[in-house]
Amino acid sequence: MSKSIFELVDQLPTSGLTVSLLNSLDFVAPGQWQNTVGFVNTIKAVTLETDEDLIQQIGERAIYLFNDKSQGYQTALWLYQTVDNTDKALGAAALANKVGEKIPLLGFLNSVTPKPDKAQTIDLTLKLVAELVAFCQINGIPGDSIGDFVASLGEYSGESLIRMVALVCVDGLIPLGPDFISKAISGLNQTNPQELE
Repeated sequence: MSKSIFELVDQLPTSGLTVSLLNSLDFVAPGQWQNTVGFVNTIKAVTLETDEDLIQQIGERAIYLFNDKSQGYQTALWLYQTVDNTDKALGAAALANKVGEKIPLLGFLNSVTPKPDKAQTIDLTLKLVAELVAFCQINGIPGDSIGDFVASLGEYSGESLIRMVALVCVDGLIPLGPDFISKAISGLNQTNPQELE
């Protein structure tokens, strides 16, 4: 990792589309999300601790755990960052496909870019797989422990709950419709490996 955990947390956004979206979801489920930015502020918000010496010790322990590659935190962060970058690329590809549909001169774009529904299905699937793998990495359980992951979803609260609600709504329900699960499964079944390259 090129940046330390405290730099990454200190540089979290305070505004923008994602922050606005999460704020609006918090309006629907009050008190579940707040945009806490800053390493020390995050420690204070999570632990409700006010003793500066204890906050310092917690921060040092968090840095130690993040830097310990056996803990899985760096791998989980890498997964999230990779999926975030892939999300942008898939969005650009879907937009190029739409341009190819509307402008005959650029019709060749249709043959080299995925249809928007297929791009959205791939995006949703990548995000769900990243959630599962990150969960397994952080909790030190085998990567095939889907049951543990599904069981943990019922215990999600606060920021984790809002993040999962956003994933389901923004990446599933809104773009693919109320039957997004069956659409995603169908879309994956109709996708061949060459289309993913």
